[in-house]
Amino acid sequence: MSASAEITAPSPLVSPKIETYRNTAWCAFWSAIVIAGPVVAALPSVTTHIMGVLVGVYGLQGLLAEWLGIRISSTRLSAPQHSRSFPRLDLWRARGSLGSIESVTALRSGNGRLVLLRWLEGYDTLLMFPDSARKLKFFDAIRRGRPDIGIWKEG
Repeated sequence: MSASAEITAPSPLVSPKIETYRNTAWCAFWSAIVIAGPVVAALPSVTTHIMGVLVGVYGLQGLLAEWLGIRISSTRLSAPQHSRSFPRLDLWRARGSLGSIESVTALRSGNGRLVLLRWLEGYDTLLMFPDSARKLKFFDAIRRGRPDIGIWKEG
């Protein structure tokens, strides 16, 4: 009797796990802005037509940025880019490697659902989570990708 064993190597095409944290309340907010664009554009003035189109396009980019959510893999992060001084202002998306994040700070404002990422390049990204549980899961994902990073609490 002879026995044979077949050994298979894992597929090199396996993609890394990507975790996504989507804020549906912000998606609803941006959907309302998208709807407001054509409503404003329907008003009988050339200025309001232009303003309505601009509002609609801006709302569409905000909706898309929020719909994609905060995405984190073992090496990369992509998130909606919010202004710290005016969080409702959405400036498309911030992207970078986990290695280029200097620090992570949980902010006291926003019912404890805001997180500030400080990048080595010198800029900040404000992350807005729908609840504290998802924020904590995000911290776990950051720790898995960068066990050496400092996660701070504003105080």
